[in-house]
Amino acid sequence: MENAERNIKSMLLANGARLQDFGRLRRAGDLKVLNASGEQSQQTDYVFLLDTMMVLCNKPSIMQQRYRFKSALKLNDYRIEDIRGHEGQNTTIRLFSRHSLSSSPPVILMTKSSIELDKVV
Repeated sequence: MENAERNIKSMLLANGARLQDFGRLRRAGDLKVLNASGEQSQQTDYVFLLDTMMVLCNKPSIMQQRYRFKSALKLNDYRIEDIRGHEGQNTTIRLFSRHSLSSSPPVILMTKSSIELDKVV
């Protein structure tokens, strides 16, 4: 866990928390994050999935060696809507904020395969 923390540049977690405060590292890997209209960003994010937190980072470019911190999502603040099989989307889930359901667009996550999605969910 300390190695993952050292490899994330400019990570800002609430109250000076560290990754180990959010449980064990369950999964790490590439994940595409889509905007509310379903458009993919040009860049694939790298995600560190912990017991209670998901940390999204930009992958390092060829000349960089560290991930760049993008955001952190407390998993308890979101509910998952599994939309596999809906409109041919077998590798996509939506995360809706529990606190602002009407105003906040969902976070849409897309994996390379349905097997990878099963591991994330």
